[in-house]
Amino acid sequence: MSMQLALASALNNLRANTAQTSVISKNIESAGVEHYVRKDMSTVTRFVAGVNLGIEVIISRNVDERLIRDVRQESSVVSSLDAKARALSGYIEVIGQPQDERSVASMVSNLRISLQTLLDRPGEQVVQRNAVKAADDLAATIKRMYAESRQVQSDADEQIRTKVDLVNSNLKRIEQLNKQITAGKAAGRDISDLQDERDRLTDQIAEQIGITTYQRGNGELVILARGGATLLDSNANTLVFTPFGSITTSDGTDLTLSPATGMTSGAIAGLMEVRDSIMTSFQNQLDQLASGLIRAFEAADGTIGAPPADTGLFTDAGLAFNPANIQGLGERIRVNPSVRPEDGGDLWRISAGMHATDPVPGGDTTQVMAFLNAFDTVQAYDPASGLPTSATLQSYATSLVTLQQTVRTEIESQNDARMVTYENLRQTRLNRDGVNIDDELQKMFFIQQSYAASATMLTSVKELMDILTSI
Repeated sequence: MSMQLALASALNNLRANTAQTSVISKNIESAGVEHYVRKDMSTVTRFVAGVNLGIEVIISRNVDERLIRDVRQESSVVSSLDAKARALSGYIEVIGQPQDERSVASMVSNLRISLQTLLDRPGEQVVQRNAVKAADDLAATIKRMYAESRQVQSDADEQIRTKVDLVNSNLKRIEQLNKQITAGKAAGRDISDLQDERDRLTDQIAEQIGITTYQRGNGELVILARGGATLLDSNANTLVFTPFGSITTSDGTDLTLSPATGMTSGAIAGLMEVRDSIMTSFQNQLDQLASGLIRAFEAADGTIGAPPADTGLFTDAGLAFNPANIQGLGERIRVNPSVRPEDGGDLWRISAGMHATDPVPGGDTTQVMAFLNAFDTVQAYDPASGLPTSATLQSYATSLVTLQQTVRTEIESQNDARMVTYENLRQTRLNRDGVNIDDELQKMFFIQQSYAASATMLTSVKELMDILTSI
């Protein structure tokens, strides 16, 4: 080997070692950083017109696109389930378990117990007041549950808006990154950090809405909703959010029309299910319970006559039951003002009937017994509520609380099961694409050896040249 070749070889090795040291140092520095992909370096000798122009350093990132796809798919499913569980947590705390004192099932039981006490002492004002208070508490509990369901819907709607904004922001940024990556790839520049950022933003989109992706040969990323709607193809097709309404893309594609159109998973889909399906179903159940209470006590009241004397112990905002106006009844139910002193009514009507003209004689329990019998009356309920189509007040209230608790429990169980799969895939991706510090330190050791060998060769060349110049 001539001294010139030896000198060139040593210098090329030193340049390669310096570049590789920089890459390894960056890998070690970024170990544990979410979405950072380990960078590898290779070198090739560049020849132009037969002239050796030296070593070219190539920095690359080797990822498993199929594994990334699987991670994103599971992330989308888990995010949907988690969003539903979190959205329901506050509501479930409000309704309690069937046996909890604050639950609507316990409130129905409390009213029955209060009326049973009234049966023994129908003329005592304290006992009458306790019975009216139990009725008030029951109506207030239904209204509170209904108000909480409305709040859950409102909160979910606001979260959807926030997440749509995040998706749109990421789509626009990825549009920019696509241009930088394709230009950088064509020019032979290092684009690995840009690809890391693009993957990180794409992962965030997958958490919000289920997606599929593929890359073109020039490095450009295309993003589709899982139903096939285009979200990014050269230009971002951003989402358009309508409060308490649908989500479309900027080109007019409705992503919420059906699962086949676009959104089958992701936090946005989960929140929309809570807002438009789960809470709507819960409200229907509360409406049915309220209707059952109003109907049962109207039927049991022997003093009811023609309007306006047609209201029972429970009313539809002061009016009698109207089968054509059940929707929203859960937030309109209230105790008849005629029995509430706060509204100018008389406590004794709880013993005599809502439209009695005088208190009943002290030992007359006819009306109280009729009210108690209302609890044993089997009534029909709307099959669409998902609860029994015929039941007593107590059994319907218990079924309502149990089912609503079960909905959240099942969602949490599904989430726990899918989380195991997701974490396994995520860890596999991290192990494959992430940084192993021990491996990087071992690479650094070999580089140091190579560096020392190149330095020795330079020293040898210098000594030879010193000998030649001294002759």
